[in-house]
Parts: sequence; C-alpha cells; structure tokens
Amino acid sequence: MKLGFDESAEALNIRIRAHTNYSSLRIEDELEAFLRRHPSNRILDVGCGTGNYSDIFAKYCSLYVGLDKKSELLEKAQKKCQEMGFGNALFMQ
Repeated sequence: MKLGFDESAEALNIRIRAHTNYSSLRIEDELEAFLRRHPSNRILDVGCGTGNYSDIFAKYCSLYVGLDKKSELLEKAQKKCQEMGFGNALFMQ
C-alpha cells in the first residue's frame, strides 16, 4: 500500500486562500497559543509545503525541521525562514 499526497503548488495556494478568506478560525493564532502552553525544543513538520507555519514553529523551538517531497515547495519555505532570520530552521526532502 502506497501512502502519499500529491498536490500542485497552485492547488495548495488555492486551498490556503479559501481557508484564509472563508474561515473564522485563524490557524496561526491557534498554533501560537498551543506552542506557548506546550513549549518544545524540537518540532518536526511533515508535509510543510511552502512553510505557511514554519515561522511560527521556528519562533517557539530551538530546532524546526520541515519535510516535504517537493523541492520547489521546500525552497519557498526555506527562503521565507531565511528572510525572517530564523537560523534554527532546516528543510529536507
């Protein structure tokens, strides 16, 4: 049995925009509240995609590792964390 999820970058962006535009729940707020209550030294983000939440995870731990199977998504995630000054973020395919 093969497990996996394959979504184009454009389809991912459409899905995220739909959530952002039509949801009353801000995932970012929920993640930050959870991480403040439950600090962690390390966070592993399986299927991190373009790193929509990478900056939040990296902010609250000493080592953040984002995993994804698509290199083009990882490049965007890595660039985002570098631009924000998070030296504790590692991305792997």
